[in-house]
Amino acid sequence: MVFVQPSTYGRDNACMVDAMKALGSNVRGIVDIDENTSEAELTRLHQAGVRGVRINAGPPNRPVDSTLMAKVVPRLTAWTRSVPGSDGSSICLAPTGCTRRCTKR
Repeated sequence: MVFVQPSTYGRDNACMVDAMKALGSNVRGIVDIDENTSEAELTRLHQAGVRGVRINAGPPNRPVDSTLMAKVVPRLTAWTRSVPGSDGSSICLAPTGCTRRCTKR
């Protein structure tokens, strides 16, 4: 089961993480963070089963910030990141910093 942090809760991931913990270790989560999220918090989220981030760079809970993705993505060293490409593929950014283009199967 995968939980995705809804926009309504903003960057307060506590309720979702609590629900994940209640269901046990066979769950994963996608959280909403920003560039101010601490390394300790990223570690705690990872230990709770979080494996992805949604970068919500605008309304309904905050003003539009077109630079947010550029600020957040480099900080995600614990997870492999995938950024959608305009041609239907995605660009996978591994924690080591290497990149490769992945095609949909």
